[in-house]
Amino acid sequence: DARSRITSFVEDVKGQLLRILQERDEWKIPIVITIAPAADGTAQTEASSIRSTFVNTVAGPKIDVVLRIGDDPAKVFFQRHIIHVLLLEIAYRDRPPVRAGERFAYPPWWITEGLLQEMRARAGMRDPDIFKSIVNTEKLPSIDKLVARPPLDLDTAAGAVDRASALALTTALMNQPGGHANIGRLVRAWPDGAADPLATLAKQVPALSQSGQALAKWWKIGRAHV
Repeated sequence: DARSRITSFVEDVKGQLLRILQERDEWKIPIVITIAPAADGTAQTEASSIRSTFVNTVAGPKIDVVLRIGDDPAKVFFQRHIIHVLLLEIAYRDRPPVRAGERFAYPPWWITEGLLQEMRARAGMRDPDIFKSIVNTEKLPSIDKLVARPPLDLDTAAGAVDRASALALTTALMNQPGGHANIGRLVRAWPDGAADPLATLAKQVPALSQSGQALAKWWKIGRAHV
């Protein structure tokens, strides 16, 4: 049934994410997925199809995910959002529980998207020539703009530059010494550093703890390895 297929899919995505990040399976915060029908007459978008939030219970914190499925399940954007909440669990698993009404910070969109594109590439589901052509146009945003602003609609043609940028930055970070560990450390530090993303990025990746000019130069060189 749908529930068993979704459970299997989530476990598969989790396994892929653990392999990319070279993390062990040490989950602490339950992720509870509720399946519901999409509202009649509502166009399925990422925002309307799936939502998640932190919830505190007597038994401890959990992450609630509501998945609304309409006539076309392919429009649910499930893989991206599951990566997003898996990274959220990593970020908060060793922190005090989020209290009711307290704000929490999702991991940066570009890490989620970069890891998603990496998964698709490993599964043979992405044409690298498309991203290379975007990178070669020299139209990718500067690193400070990339990490500070929200993306365009990622599943449209207009979002191709943001998808390519996210993959380029995530790949460049993984190519640093200890790159996989650096990404894990960055995700864990994000709740405290989301307000100053560029400084948090530089702080959590030792090789990037340098001037803004040097960081911009690293980004220009590193994005060529997509």
